[in-house]
Amino acid sequence: MEKAFFVYAWDLIAEGPENALGKIQDLGANTICLASSYHAGKFTRPRAASGKIFFPDDGTVYFRPDPKHYGTIQPRTNRLVEEIDFFKEWDKWNEGLQLKAWTVCTHNTPLGQAYPEYCVRNAYGDPYFYNLCPAFDEVQDYLRALCLDLASHDAVQCITLETPGYLPFTHGYHHEFGFVPLNPKVEALLALCFSDATKSKVREEGVNAEGLQKWVKKELERFFSSGVYPENSMAVQWLMADLIQEPDLLAYIQAQAGIVSKLIASIRESLPRDVRLNLIPTVQRPTAGCWVEGSDLKNMAHFSMVLMPVLIKKVLKKSFRMPGMSETGLEQRLN
Repeated sequence: MEKAFFVYAWDLIAEGPENALGKIQDLGANTICLASSYHAGKFTRPRAASGKIFFPDDGTVYFRPDPKHYGTIQPRTNRLVEEIDFFKEWDKWNEGLQLKAWTVCTHNTPLGQAYPEYCVRNAYGDPYFYNLCPAFDEVQDYLRALCLDLASHDAVQCITLETPGYLPFTHGYHHEFGFVPLNPKVEALLALCFSDATKSKVREEGVNAEGLQKWVKKELERFFSSGVYPENSMAVQWLMADLIQEPDLLAYIQAQAGIVSKLIASIRESLPRDVRLNLIPTVQRPTAGCWVEGSDLKNMAHFSMVLMPVLIKKVLKKSFRMPGMSETGLEQRLN
């Protein structure tokens, strides 16, 4: 049975790789899912001797990329690699722990700002810099190259993809302001991508992309000018009604899911057969809303073991030797 910890290079370096990995093994783990490509964040680290609050460099990779793999879009290397490249030197720290490469894909603000022409765009044409659009060939080439580069490391037995597609409208971008209370319908419409690449691929499926874009803008303008702010439960019903009454809306969402599924399938096809592919279909809650991101769980199951990255204390207690864990609040989610 595989028992894995999701781990960051900066924590291993701060605590000392031998010490940190040894403690992880003592808890009963046999696998490390190590961040190989990651976004920004504000991390509170209760175990850290220094740097209790840590801000990692945004949108960087934690290994030395091989330039021969990449085309238009180039990865940004994290400076910690100068200290230790765990993916290259894993055998030095291994001690029986298997290695997975935890790879954040299209969620990359620095790359979005460097290559704005390849960003997701809403119905108004506004770019979402935190989200590379998975419909562009250049973005797909970059993600395949990233995975192939990681797979070239002998220690990497599996690649775990996070955010391989579109992102929800609300995604924790720094200080998001709505100024009016948004609701699930509005956020779903704002999350739809109308980049040139997405519209082109959607049209290939027989969907009237331009017509739907006009409809979405009309619906959003009606909301913004109405002064009516329904409860979320009512807005969900409105969205369900739209999915029934506007066939192009459902078809567009399905076409976006097809774009993401085909991208993941192409990544799987490009990888060596002995390198497994795992997926994190969403990090949002509820998980069933992952269709907003183009995550079609049925399609994804054909070529990957789909991961649902929500652990609860009861599962942790059973899986790992954590004697200090409180018995109270067993159903509390640990995201």
